[in-house]
Amino acid sequence: MPNTDLISLGKNIIFSAKKNTLTSKSDSSQVVPLENLEAKVLLKLYQAQGETLSKSDLFKCWPVEITTSDNSLTRIISNLRKKSKSIDPSIAPFIVNISKKGYHLKKVDLTSEDNIVKDEHDPQEIAPQKILLTPDKSAELINDKTLSMKVGLSILFITMTIVLGFISVILFSSKSISELDVRTQTTKPHYRIAYEAATMKYELSPSKNGDTILFSAQELNSPDWLIAVHTVADSSTKYIKRQGVELTSPIWLTRNTIALKNIKDGQCWIEKITLSALLVGEIGETITTCSAHSATFSMTYNGKDSLFITESYKESIPANLRLINISNGEQKTIKNGGKGGAGIYKVVTNRDNSLVALLSNNDWFTTHIAIYKNNNFHQPIWYTRVELPLYSVALFTSKIKYRDTYGGITTVYFDDDGKATNSFQMPLMQSFKAVSRFNNGVIFNEGEFYSQNLFMHGLYSNISTAITDEKGIKNNIPYPFDHEHIWYASNRTGISQIWSYNQNTTQHKQVSDFKNSLSIKSMSIDKSNNIAAIATQNGILIFSLNEQYRFGQLLAQVEGTHPTLTTDTLIFTGKKAGNYNLFSYQLSSGDTRQITTNGGYNPIINAGKLFFENYHKFGLWTLSEQGREELLIPLTFKLTKWFYFEDSFYLYNKNNQLYIYNTVSDELIESEMSMGCNRAIYINNNYCIKVQNEKFANQMVILDEQL
Repeated sequence: MPNTDLISLGKNIIFSAKKNTLTSKSDSSQVVPLENLEAKVLLKLYQAQGETLSKSDLFKCWPVEITTSDNSLTRIISNLRKKSKSIDPSIAPFIVNISKKGYHLKKVDLTSEDNIVKDEHDPQEIAPQKILLTPDKSAELINDKTLSMKVGLSILFITMTIVLGFISVILFSSKSISELDVRTQTTKPHYRIAYEAATMKYELSPSKNGDTILFSAQELNSPDWLIAVHTVADSSTKYIKRQGVELTSPIWLTRNTIALKNIKDGQCWIEKITLSALLVGEIGETITTCSAHSATFSMTYNGKDSLFITESYKESIPANLRLINISNGEQKTIKNGGKGGAGIYKVVTNRDNSLVALLSNNDWFTTHIAIYKNNNFHQPIWYTRVELPLYSVALFTSKIKYRDTYGGITTVYFDDDGKATNSFQMPLMQSFKAVSRFNNGVIFNEGEFYSQNLFMHGLYSNISTAITDEKGIKNNIPYPFDHEHIWYASNRTGISQIWSYNQNTTQHKQVSDFKNSLSIKSMSIDKSNNIAAIATQNGILIFSLNEQYRFGQLLAQVEGTHPTLTTDTLIFTGKKAGNYNLFSYQLSSGDTRQITTNGGYNPIINAGKLFFENYHKFGLWTLSEQGREELLIPLTFKLTKWFYFEDSFYLYNKNNQLYIYNTVSDELIESEMSMGCNRAIYINNNYCIKVQNEKFANQMVILDEQL
């Protein structure tokens, strides 16, 4: 039989379903790898042979435990089109979108020699043989077929009996649900978009019965914060706006009463108002004042005519948990936030307000989740630590759901004493911020609040070219890998990974496969020694690179930031005895040595020479041959970013004004570059590479779940 692994798409593209690749017929060295899901979707479309497949049909390509969305499928189709174009720019779109029906592949004839690429070494390629049947042989074959049919029916009957018996055991077993496999506790969640419009949405607050959702909203072309009231039944939304007032943090008190936060002219107060009065533009009563300068704020109803509020009256002081009496505004501190970080920055209750979950951190990155009984905050009944910042959790009477380090949602079941009885992870294909309780399931915002994309912009012109152009995705931390490739971080797969962009072919390729969510701040690559270092919330992670320059083994983990690699050595910013300085880490021996003593940080190495900043004096510094710290470029302003390119330093102040210091002429001048480069990360030829932020109209997504 023909080898249908190798499928011809158009005149010049071969698709291999086994190798997950697209290959040029005219140039076999031109190979474009496909992600696993991309290959599965393409193969399923091919096997349908021109028939239109619905989105539901194509969603079957995803693993059963993964929840997906229209956005995920659209992204897969778009990637397939782009990758085929990268091999054959003249190819017509072969994946066709049929409005409101689905997708189909332009019909490929299975019998056509042009569309099936035969493999001469395919072991399944067997020449057909003629069989001569005599009357006796025919009768023998018929008897064999009859016997086979009887055996088949018997096996089918036995199988059905076993299955029915198994179902009976499940339905009538006396075991408690917590003793069963976790997948028998819930049905597969049903994914649906609750609302999608041109606003940035935050702080989702569904009513107890799930018919109305309150949230904070910001229009894409306005800095003003509004309160939105969304009715689920008819998908209608009304926005409440007050002139000069920021309205945020709406919560439910009763079926028709809410509380919200107001900020105007540096003043902050908590307001109580009926929903009907809010909708007609009335003003409610003030419960208490609040801090307009707190770095974090959270509020929820405690079920006893009081509010739980977490905030701080100074940005430098961690937030604590306070109880506010709604009737008279009296307040008392329930729990202090500790030292450092945000303190207690989020408070969440379950449906009947019997349990309270507190989110806290002391380093702005790691989240501590503690569940307390509402009347006892001395000792949590359940606790965990998540190595990434969380914005909220969904708390129920016997379970909690939260965003995990795998980019999905973890569910933990616990008993009345807080002992965990079961847990499972549900991966998601799209980045999201946080989950909130919605009936027995969750609601969350899909996508980031801001899109971040990479652009190449002319140094002295207004020519701008998008390297990435995605909504609700963070593409940032660009790094010049070589003259042809730019590496960058992207969370387009749900968690941040390192990607490579080829400037000649415009192809994007994932080069890392991190299993946990990392907050990637910067990176450094030593291509000659196949080593990469990335700064994360877990310190600096040093990896080997394989021959294809993909991330391989984790070689070392060093506590510090601002990594820069040179031969067998990592230079980084570290902390010792409470002071920041530069240190070197020897990769071969693991030895660490302090380089500076006067507050050096943020190093780069160029042409074997070290340059860095100093915490105590503005300017760029270097080390003399004797190892002394010397001021190379005195400045009157603090640098916000800087880099080195072709004998010149490019220096930005807090207003993003660019200055250029030429090391040959020893001159510092104000740049006349295009304003499009005022936030450049680095310069490449006649272009600057920059990260551009844009507000994103994220959508609310509901995952219904029933016991």
